[in-house]
Amino acid sequence: MAVSRWRVRCELVPGCAATLRPTPVGIHAAVADWFHDDAERMPGRPSPVLTYLVQPRMRGPRVVELELALVDAHLPDLLRQRVRVGRTVTFGRAVTTVTEVEHLIGPADFVGVPRHRWRLKFPTGVTFRANSMWQPWPSPRLVLNSIQQRLYVGMGGGAGFRIDDEICSTIVVSDVSLTTERIEPADPRSRARAPRIAVGTVDWHCTGDEFTRTLVDWLLRMGRYTSVGARTAWGVGVLEIETFDRPVR
Repeated sequence: MAVSRWRVRCELVPGCAATLRPTPVGIHAAVADWFHDDAERMPGRPSPVLTYLVQPRMRGPRVVELELALVDAHLPDLLRQRVRVGRTVTFGRAVTTVTEVEHLIGPADFVGVPRHRWRLKFPTGVTFRANSMWQPWPSPRLVLNSIQQRLYVGMGGGAGFRIDDEICSTIVVSDVSLTTERIEPADPRSRARAPRIAVGTVDWHCTGDEFTRTLVDWLLRMGRYTSVGARTAWGVGVLEIETFDRPVR
């Protein structure tokens, strides 16, 4: 899969309160406008196939940075046409101006010699829906299947296959630094039903063969763009990856 990587930096316009931060829902709606025509999203039409992935980051109180992974070959031209420096972009109620559009050279985020140890960071927390219950524990099975399902459905593949237990059993959770807390919903009346999330880090060590290491490594790299688990529209599920060993050959 050929992937083109881009970075778009936006800054809140003067007069827009810093408390009006771009929301995940607003960010994904704005990016969808860049790459999909209105006709593609008319009622009765199938949902457009997701041929891009986006990873938003706040760079201070007034700057949001979007890292885009464009899977479809025609999307870079659309991005150049529709997202220019100086353009106004609205993320929900937050009004911003595009200050930078940069093509990131190199596929290092997606391919390379597979690693076998990773630190998974969940700065905004993570939770999963399993057996009709909320589960904040980011087990290898839940994390990897969440990423795989998002990728497969996004590329138009339907429900897709699941990462089997044999692969998940090769991953040892070697360290944990997590705390749990409850999501604060916009409506205080919903707080009792709000799920608990886990915030912090877990370390994984894969003992599998090269195929298994390659699969796990690739899924984790892509997970930085798909987010992980449930309630991602609320900003939960951001995944950051740190590798702290030499590549395994």
